[in-house]
Amino acid sequence: MAKDKTGAALRDPHINVEKADELRDWASKMGTTPDKLRDVVRQVGDRASAVRDHLAGGKPR
Repeated sequence: MAKDKTGAALRDPHINVEKADELRDWASKMGTTPDKLRDVVRQVGDRASAVRDHLAGGKPR
């Protein structure tokens, strides 16, 4: 897990697909559609890093 300058672990945000504005924002950040993002969250869970890895074709962390 990534750490900040003090050595504390950085929080891996969760994607809330139930809130339309969050879904839209995350989809935009990740370069995908809200529908595709919702499908990926169903497959790999709601952690942003796992979703990002899946969309990039990699394995979840």
